[in-house]
Amino acid sequence: MLSFLSVPAIASAQFGLEHVISNISVANVNTQTSCLLGNSQMRSSRGGSCGLYGWGLEIALALSPDTAKVQYQFALGYGHIYGFNARQPNMDVHGVMRLAPEVSFYATRSLTKLVSPYIGLHTGLVTLNDVQVYATPGDTAYNFSANTLQLGATVGLSLPYNFYIDAGYRYRDFQSLQWHLPKGTLPPGWPKSLIMSAVQFTAGIQFDVGGITGKKK
Repeated sequence: MLSFLSVPAIASAQFGLEHVISNISVANVNTQTSCLLGNSQMRSSRGGSCGLYGWGLEIALALSPDTAKVQYQFALGYGHIYGFNARQPNMDVHGVMRLAPEVSFYATRSLTKLVSPYIGLHTGLVTLNDVQVYATPGDTAYNFSANTLQLGATVGLSLPYNFYIDAGYRYRDFQSLQWHLPKGTLPPGWPKSLIMSAVQFTAGIQFDVGGITGKKK
């Protein structure tokens, strides 16, 4: 009896998933660079606040008809950010900041066939996982992990040949670092929390996947 009752529920869930997939309109890949704000305990590995770099992937779900003057999209993304180190002179940091997932909402205004401005709002989980830290001078290895909820906003332009560029702000406040301490104590001056808010610049290319997922033009 239970198996019989579960059939409509499974069918309904499958139909719902197929409906969502059929509305996926675009996928994109991007590259990015960013500048940490002055209140961050981190800096670029190259020195200064600017020079963090990374890449990302994103799929977007269409929320409005293709004929609408303003196109709304819901998107899920994944990204890596590299190239940061500590401002603290006795810390040598090696790690990756992961965005998994980044949830975004976009509104695009269709002005001409060449250029379409858009705005975006972003949130999602940001993770620093097993970041390696070496005490200098010397080679004593420490590591830490942390995660936080990111908030941000973007303004950008869609360009010919499916390219796009944008600039935005990301607020990231890691309020608690989980340190692994080989000597039992945290060296003096090392942070117990991190602010890694940044101004971010992104360039990428979109791919129309409507024909694959069943999204009609």
